[in-house]
Amino acid sequence: MRRTIMTGGGAAVLALAMWAAPLSAADQPKAEIKLPPAVTKTLEARFPGAKIDDVEQEKKEGKVCYELELSIDSANEGEEEEFEVLISAEGQILEIANQIDPKELPMPVQQAVKKAHPNAKIVKSESVRIGETGQAYEVEVKTEKGELELRISADGKIVSSEQGDEESEKKQDDDDRDDDDIQPKKD
Repeated sequence: MRRTIMTGGGAAVLALAMWAAPLSAADQPKAEIKLPPAVTKTLEARFPGAKIDDVEQEKKEGKVCYELELSIDSANEGEEEEFEVLISAEGQILEIANQIDPKELPMPVQQAVKKAHPNAKIVKSESVRIGETGQAYEVEVKTEKGELELRISADGKIVSSEQGDEESEKKQDDDDRDDDDIQPKKD
């Protein structure tokens, strides 16, 4: 279900009725999510005209957050740009993720994937802006054991990994990796 972010006079009145979207949970019936006014205000200010394709409520570091899949008309006529935004209940943008071509991943990120999972195929890759200054990459790979989502820092350190839908986040110690092996690609 798509919704358009409204700006102007009627937005405040209609916001509560329009900002409910299905929460996807594997074994639970769908529930409605109502976005707090602070989240709605941030969306209207930062992404005017964006359509909400999906909303999930989650907890990050013990705080309620909303992960929204948005689409907005692109500069290229007839195309839409799709991205994900993680917003705190107070309206602070925590992350913005844009899908990118795996070839656009920085070399240290590509090398980290290859080193950790040599036979894996990259299925999806995203550039993730964290807060105002942080940068990371999320890479979904297909291995012989199934799908795996990796979060990798811009310098090539695997920060976390999730197996399929199961949230088994694993922190990787710096001692587990030999960063001296990471070399830039030579043309």
